[in-house]
Amino acid sequence: MGSIEEKIEEYYKKELDNLGITHYGKTQAKEMNEGIAIALRDANSKSGGKGSNYPDIMLMINSDKMNRHIPVMIEAKGNKNKLERIKNEEIEQATPWKSDSKPGAKNPHKKGELNYSAIEQYAVNGAYHYAKIILDNDNCSYDEVIFIGINGTELDDKNQATHTEQKAYYLSRKNKMQPKHISELDKSWDLLKESNSDKLISILDKLELSDEEIEELTNKTADELEKSVKKIHQEIYDDKSLKNALSTNEKLYLFSGLIMAGLQTTGVSRLTPDELMGNNATEDNDGQTILRKIKTFLNKRNASQQKVNMINELLKPIFTKNILWKPVNGESLIRRVYSDVYKDIIPLLESDLQLDFTGKILNSLNDWVSIDNDKANDVVLTPRYVTRLMVDLAHTDMDSYVWDTAMGSGGFLVSAMDKMIKDAKNKIRKNR
Repeated sequence: MGSIEEKIEEYYKKELDNLGITHYGKTQAKEMNEGIAIALRDANSKSGGKGSNYPDIMLMINSDKMNRHIPVMIEAKGNKNKLERIKNEEIEQATPWKSDSKPGAKNPHKKGELNYSAIEQYAVNGAYHYAKIILDNDNCSYDEVIFIGINGTELDDKNQATHTEQKAYYLSRKNKMQPKHISELDKSWDLLKESNSDKLISILDKLELSDEEIEELTNKTADELEKSVKKIHQEIYDDKSLKNALSTNEKLYLFSGLIMAGLQTTGVSRLTPDELMGNNATEDNDGQTILRKIKTFLNKRNASQQKVNMINELLKPIFTKNILWKPVNGESLIRRVYSDVYKDIIPLLESDLQLDFTGKILNSLNDWVSIDNDKANDVVLTPRYVTRLMVDLAHTDMDSYVWDTAMGSGGFLVSAMDKMIKDAKNKIRKNR
């Protein structure tokens, strides 16, 4: 038997109707919420292409009492073992191909290109893809999403779906964008009824990452960040045209500038690699595009004009170097490096975790060459457990003022900020 996806979708829509739950079909995103419709339209599709995204079923949880509005994205499949694919204890998304495709393959690919098969072929994985789109897009004002995968493999003698299965997750900014399983929704969708919205939200609010989970996630993300930085720097180091073109400090400025250009800024669309067009003109090229985006980023973050000018003076000599912005075969080195930063580094920095990323970059650069005046610049990072211990010994809380007179990469200040934020959240929660 082939896929019975349409019958599965039909089965669950009927269940929602029986429960009196308003829901929307795959082409009705705009009817539910215009911001979500724009986000789904603008994001890469499940296959990584430019087509739009079409969740099979959508609905909205509304609680006026708690002033909470939570989108629900539901994706259907209709084959055996197609509910969910887990890899390394995570819901698999796009992963790099480990080798080139064989000659004559139906869908050819190169090593390192992203493989979207898990998102396309598994219900939970596809729903997770849609949930992330909503939280990643400026047009959506949501901090939380529920996503559900539905599947089934058999039809009865009346051509109705039987042996169905479902699995639900909660994705939120408060949980560092880490999915948390909602076991109650695996059994019944009664909690999705409007009359049960407050009960559902109380369940969601208990799905918080433990301190141990946050620490494990932070360490894992920090390791991924360091690996990504080293990978990109290795590519820069291996490029013969760049080998002697940039000093160590200039490589640090290059990384820093590309990161500032790529970070999300409220009210400004994210810079994508496609916007680096490879123009071959001194006054209009990829370097100038990066510099303009950095200035916008700093102004939107309310940096003083003095700071904006200081950073521009440091970065302008880098991004105006001909070797970086002049296109070769239509692509500049800036675009090539930024594509990796955009794909591998920016998502980690926007994970809402307290990472000493400047230290990771400095350590990576030091693997190849000595830091300028390295005797006066110790780049050995103080371990996180030491910085946390010092913060605890200083009794740091939400009202503290922290001054690091010997600041290097900022590791102590990062730990202090983390402690202050946690203390503030705990005290605000208790005073509600």
